[in-house]
Amino acid sequence: MTNKLLLGCGIAGAPLFIVSSLVQAALRDGFDLRRHHLSSLALGDFGWVQTATFAVTGLLMLAFAAGLWPAFRAGAVCFGVYGIAMMLGAVFPDQPAFGFPPGMTADGDATMHAVGAIGSFIAEVGGCFVFAVHFLRRGRKGIGMYSIASGLAAAYLVVTMDPTQSSSAPRLVATCLVTGAWMTAVAVDAWRGSGSAVATAQEAVARA
Repeated sequence: MTNKLLLGCGIAGAPLFIVSSLVQAALRDGFDLRRHHLSSLALGDFGWVQTATFAVTGLLMLAFAAGLWPAFRAGAVCFGVYGIAMMLGAVFPDQPAFGFPPGMTADGDATMHAVGAIGSFIAEVGGCFVFAVHFLRRGRKGIGMYSIASGLAAAYLVVTMDPTQSSSAPRLVATCLVTGAWMTAVAVDAWRGSGSAVATAQEAVARA
C-alpha cells in the first residue's frame, strides 16, 4: 500500500464515526441525541452497525497513522492511539444507559469501553496541539490556529462533560463534530501534500 493511499485512509476514517453515528441516531427507534450516548448505538438489534463503525474507523485511522509515520512521528502516534481506542470501542461495548436500548438493562462492565473513550479524547485533544505546533513552526498560521481552536473547544467540552448524566450526550456529539472536522482537515491536508506531511514523507522515502 502506497504512502499516499495510507494518508487517504484518514480522509475516509476521520469523519466516519460521527457521520455514521448521526445517521444511525436518526434511524434507530428510541434513540435521542439529547439523552443517549453515541456508544449506545452498538447495543440492540442493529448494534452491529455501530460496532462495525468503531472497528472500520479504528483500522482506517491506524492506516493513516502509518502513512504519517515517515514524516511526522508525533502526529502518527496521536492518530495511532485514536485508532486503537476506537478498536477498543468495537471489542468492548458500552452498557445500556438512560433507557436505551428500550427494555435492556446493564449486565456487564464497561471499564474497557471507558478506557477506549478516554484514550480517544486524549489522542484527539492532544493531537490538535501537537499538529498546531507542527503547522505553526512551518509558518502555516491558518491551519495551525484552527488546530489550537479545535483543541481548546474539544478540551472544554470534555472536561465539562459528566458521562454519568444524560445531559452529557449533546456535549459528546459536539466533541465528535469538532474533532471529526479537525481530523478530516488534517487528513486532507496531509493527502494533498500542500507543504505538509506527505511531501516530507515522499522526500524521506526518496532518500532511503
